[in-house]
Amino acid sequence: MAGYHRTIDDFKTLLSRGGGLSTPTRYAVEIMEVGGEGEVEWKGMEGSGGTKPASSNLFHPENITLPSRSFSTIADTHFGPVRQYPHRRQYNSEIVMTFISSENQWERNYFEQWMDLIIDKNNNIDPYSLSNMSDNMFIYVLNHSDEATGKFSLDGVYPSSIIPANYGYGMINEYAKFQVTFRYRDYKFERI
Repeated sequence: MAGYHRTIDDFKTLLSRGGGLSTPTRYAVEIMEVGGEGEVEWKGMEGSGGTKPASSNLFHPENITLPSRSFSTIADTHFGPVRQYPHRRQYNSEIVMTFISSENQWERNYFEQWMDLIIDKNNNIDPYSLSNMSDNMFIYVLNHSDEATGKFSLDGVYPSSIIPANYGYGMINEYAKFQVTFRYRDYKFERI
C-alpha cells in the first residue's frame, strides 16, 4: 500500500488536530434545579445558608458511566444470508455515579429528596413529577484547563436507585461514598 508508512511526527500531528488526548479524569455534572410541588433543599453546602446557590447544581462524582446508545434492528431474511437493518435508536438508559459523602451527608440528602418528589413517602406518584424528569442533567467533558470540550444533554433523567453503601470499622483510612443509578429517556452529544 503506497504512502502508508507514517512517522511519529505524523502521529503527533494527528493527535494535535483534536487538541491532544482527552483524559477520563476531567468531567463535571450539572443537575438543573428539581421542581414540582416540593423543592429539594440544599442543606449543608458551605456558604449556601441552606438555599441553593443557583438554578443548577454542579457535582464532581468520583466515578461516572457515560450514556450509550445502539440501534434496534430488524432481520431481513429474503434472498440470501440474514442481514440486520437498523430501524430505531435504542438507549442503554442507565448511568451510575459514585459520589463522595461529606460529613453532614448533604449529597445523599439531595438525591433522597429528589426521589421523594417523584414518589412520596406514602408511595403516591406526584402528578407534577414529570417536571422533575426533563432536560435536567448535563455531563461536561473538560480539557486540562477545565474548559468544556463536549457536552451530553440528558432528557428525562431521574434517580432510580441509591445503591447500598458499605461502612465498616476496618475502613479507617477510607472516605464514605455512595452510588446513584439514574435513568434517562435519551441524550444528545455535542462538541463545544
